[in-house]
Amino acid sequence: MQQELTGAEARRLRTRNDWSLQYLANLSGVNKAYLSEFENGQRLLPPATLELLQRLLVQQQPAGYAAPKIIHDKNHYRLIFEDPATGKEKSRPPIAHIKWTEDDGTTYTMYVGEP
Repeated sequence: MQQELTGAEARRLRTRNDWSLQYLANLSGVNKAYLSEFENGQRLLPPATLELLQRLLVQQQPAGYAAPKIIHDKNHYRLIFEDPATGKEKSRPPIAHIKWTEDDGTTYTMYVGEP
């Protein structure tokens, strides 16, 4: 592990991934209350647990400067990321889950990728 994961960094990464504490607890096997206390600076976690959390939390990286685009490919929709400067595809996640909210407050979720 490059640097020790802090509670504040864990919260930032968890919310960036749009994960609830319960989801991270289920994924990691770490008690939800322990995770909350860790994020709030009230609990220290063992190094092995910190390494596990860091591996889980950084597995989803933001697209950075790549532009998202949904395409129709082989009878299903796919999410790709293009380089805005060249228009060339940079990456194609095998599956993706996209959430958005309309002006009227209605929220939608779309799952794309392999069926």
